[in-house]
Amino acid sequence: MRCLACQVDLNENVNFCPLCGGPAEDIPPLIEGVAYQVYPSYESRRLCRGTRTMRPGHIPNALSLFRVLFSPGLLLSHRNPALFIALYFVIGATDVLDGRLARRHHWKSNLGAKLDGLGDALFFLCAFVSIFLPPRLEFNVTKALATASVPIVLKLFVLVLTRLRFKEWNGMHTYLNRFFGSLLFFSVPLFVWMGKVNYWILLALAVALSVTAVEETVILLTADTYNPDHKGILAEKFLSGHRRAP
Repeated sequence: MRCLACQVDLNENVNFCPLCGGPAEDIPPLIEGVAYQVYPSYESRRLCRGTRTMRPGHIPNALSLFRVLFSPGLLLSHRNPALFIALYFVIGATDVLDGRLARRHHWKSNLGAKLDGLGDALFFLCAFVSIFLPPRLEFNVTKALATASVPIVLKLFVLVLTRLRFKEWNGMHTYLNRFFGSLLFFSVPLFVWMGKVNYWILLALAVALSVTAVEETVILLTADTYNPDHKGILAEKFLSGHRRAP
């Protein structure tokens, strides 16, 4: 099989060229004796009519871009709890899907990592600000801001440190970040449904997120290269100990 547009050899079981999305022709390779080059075997599907196509590898980026564009909608829907929660979960689902698709199908890219980080930051920022918009939820503003300011400052410090050391505006997807990030994700619609912010839940989340920021700081200061998918210090120690166990 061969793509005439890209002039590359393809696997025999490929119907579409993964590089340009064009059809694969049943043509022998240009040089006899050279094995068919291995390319991803997924089929590119045309998502729009005409000559322009969207490759499957762009789907995670499209999901991240959706999160960037629709996160401000949380600021406009905060007066309607049902609409806010529905939009919140739809936007949050894109965060789960884009990362899973990118890791599972090896569709990672620098642009995708930046869009994902921007989408996450904008999503949680809009959700956080919407709590303070009138009619706001019942809570002590001073205590809430004082509690939330600690992890926010630490996370901003981690972001700046990442930029200074590795020239990247991005966060790390450690296991602790994912776990406590999930708790934070579900706490916002819980507060909206309750009609008030529970201070003790907010305090527990602030402590947990501060711990993840400290872990990220240690990783960034000790690592030679930047790995956004670092499992985390505690997770790696646990996994290494589990592998050594008989």
